Amino acid sequence: MKLSKYFKLKNQLEIQPFQSSFTTLKEVLYYFSFLGNIFLILFGFFFIKNVTDSIPPLFSNQATFFGIFVALFLTGYELFKRYALEQLVIAILKARKPTINTSLGIIVCVGLIAGSFYLSLNGAHRLIDNTENITTTTEVKQTTALDSVAQPYNKKIVVYQSQLDKVLTKSDTNGTYNRAQRKLISKYESQIKQLEKERDTKVKQTDSLLQIKLGTKQDTQLSKNKENDLAFVFMTFFLEFIILIGVGFHGYFIIGSYMEMKNLLLSRSQIEVRYKLLNFIYSNRKKGSTIPHKNQIVSLIKINNLYITEEQVDEFYEFCIATGIVEETILLTKELALPKGPTKICSKPLNTYNF
Repeated sequence: MKLSKYFKLKNQLEIQPFQSSFTTLKEVLYYFSFLGNIFLILFGFFFIKNVTDSIPPLFSNQATFFGIFVALFLTGYELFKRYALEQLVIAILKARKPTINTSLGIIVCVGLIAGSFYLSLNGAHRLIDNTENITTTTEVKQTTALDSVAQPYNKKIVVYQSQLDKVLTKSDTNGTYNRAQRKLISKYESQIKQLEKERDTKVKQTDSLLQIKLGTKQDTQLSKNKENDLAFVFMTFFLEFIILIGVGFHGYFIIGSYMEMKNLLLSRSQIEVRYKLLNFIYSNRKKGSTIPHKNQIVSLIKINNLYITEEQVDEFYEFCIATGIVEETILLTKELALPKGPTKICSKPLNTYNF
């Protein structure tokens, strides 16, 4: 194993194991959760926009105005929800026990999530619901089919009715008809009634068949529509869940990293050792001098009767790396370089760093 990899693993596994191990996971979950907010905004937009479209026209460009307003409102709502959830997680982890503030925060966050869920679910339903279109399409198909069946009979009925009307206009002055006319009238009326009976029977039979055929197809489409609704319910739950996980873990990471660094910084014995080492190194630094190797620092500590062990010197190096006081580069050995700017831990041969 190379020394560079060793010190990288040491920092990850010993010095700052929490931050080093979970930084990537935190970034992935946090930014992935924004995808959930985008879809929730989209679904909610369809619901609220549908409501605003029902408002009577009050001014010009009303639809555009409400469209922009709804988009901005939902964006602000989702961003506020993210902020509230993260602050709630941080407050709960800091308090470590139920408090009035955390209880109120839970109520607020539950309300925000419920509102977002309601808007998104109704918007998704309006986006994919085809119940009205399916019913209308079925009715149109049924009406068209029945009209095509009845049309030939209606044409014949119109012809006989026209002939009947001609006969009826040829009555005498008293409104009576002769024998031949009455015979024609009876004939045409009988034919019309027969055609109407045949038409109605045929239409009824066709209607029964269409109800079975189109009804089955309609039921299938409505069933699929309900399945889509159910799928969007689960999808909305999932979107809210990834937001909660992403934002919640981000808050947890903030507290965890803070506590890890706090423990690293606030050990009293370690603070005293670090102060002694910094004071010792900087007080002996002169322009043009070099930074001694760690072994030389240990020797100088012994000469100056400083009660600092080699393990404490190692811990000092690790502290400087973890806090960013120094920058780590690894070649052959490890030295501490303290230039005028940020200091570095490096491994170049002795006497190569001048002030």
